[in-house]
Amino acid sequence: MQEKTLFRLALTVTVVGLFLLFVFSEETALPTPETIEGLPQNKQVMMEGLISKLVKKETAYFITLDGIRRETTEVILFPEEDVYLKEGQVVSIQGTVQAYNGKNEIIASRIEVSGEIRTDNEN
Repeated sequence: MQEKTLFRLALTVTVVGLFLLFVFSEETALPTPETIEGLPQNKQVMMEGLISKLVKKETAYFITLDGIRRETTEVILFPEEDVYLKEGQVVSIQGTVQAYNGKNEIIASRIEVSGEIRTDNEN
């Protein structure tokens, strides 16, 4: 083939390919779950939020985390050593999504305190 013919063929295939990519990319938007309820089991996740409730029972901490996206999530932590957490702290949590009683929760593997929210009546 001649160079001119090859160039036209390559240009045509490129333009048609880009057009098809544009058309199909509009149709195949990936879903983004709004809550952990839409996530599969054993999925690794990371969340940030405010500890709104903290309950210690024997070997586990049960944390209610108010997420940055206004999502409330139940988090369970099984620490190997003492943990110094309290309500009002802002934390980053890494863990695994697990189902319990038909509802997804996060089993935390790592928690980092990144700040604290103070109320007006605290000194």
